[in-house]
Amino acid sequence: FVPNPNYWGDIPKVSIEYQYITDSNVAFQAYKNDEFDIVALAAEDYQAVMADPELSKQATIYPGSCTLALQFRNFKEPFNDPKVRAAFSYAIDRERWVKDVLQGLGSPALTWIPPGFPGYKEGETRFAYDPEMAKKMIAESSYGSVENLPTIVLTFGDTPRNRVRYEWLGARFKEVFGDALKLELKPVEPTAFTAKQKDRESDLQMFIGGWCADYPDPQNWLSVYFEGSTTFADRIGFKDEEFDKLIAQADVELDPAKRAELYQKAQDRLVDANPVAFFWNNVNAYMVKPWVKGIVTT
Repeated sequence: FVPNPNYWGDIPKVSIEYQYITDSNVAFQAYKNDEFDIVALAAEDYQAVMADPELSKQATIYPGSCTLALQFRNFKEPFNDPKVRAAFSYAIDRERWVKDVLQGLGSPALTWIPPGFPGYKEGETRFAYDPEMAKKMIAESSYGSVENLPTIVLTFGDTPRNRVRYEWLGARFKEVFGDALKLELKPVEPTAFTAKQKDRESDLQMFIGGWCADYPDPQNWLSVYFEGSTTFADRIGFKDEEFDKLIAQADVELDPAKRAELYQKAQDRLVDANPVAFFWNNVNAYMVKPWVKGIVTT
């Protein structure tokens, strides 16, 4: 990226070069070799960074604006059964994931809109970790038992660290549902995985994906992502007429209090429908070299 000489304000004095390394371990080593000025701080490197007197000064950590979810293709077996979706949501130990896998670089989530954003609902407890409820939901589902479930494929972007993370998640599902659960972990080249997420016809069945705010308003979280005709909702096969009706009203409502109430009703409806299992909110965590000045975090 080079400075635009026609920009109306002060002209930047430096060009910016982006390089992409999908393996966070390799990227971190490149950072330590001064090949990067800024790089994302992965949870796997967090403890080592904080224990190092120099590197710890370069860690820049502040609240994020993203929600990650375990996403289901609602039109594919077995996730076309809402009780199976509920079971997998109850089976996620979000607190343990944040502690063991993310090393604290995140927070458990049971809602789509993150804390600190307009429309965030405090005190949500629906679909929180409950192994007994998870098993009960499978028993009440159209499949009747874990043994009757088809093979479930959990697909992810393939990096050495991601393999460890998803093996951890797969093992937790086995803890809840037992060895009768036929769970297959499917690593895919990261660019191909991104393409699969965007393709409704791809072979994805269950995967982790999320959303980061474009602007601080419930409309960006609810209408833009989950309205039935949007690309995002269509990819996972979510369509709920009551939800769509509520957000259609809210999107044109001029009274702020009534508008907020309509969006909250829509979000409650979304949580009930459970098209995805809300999982965690991110934290922005970067390593920044001492010579990079003037960064403003929000």
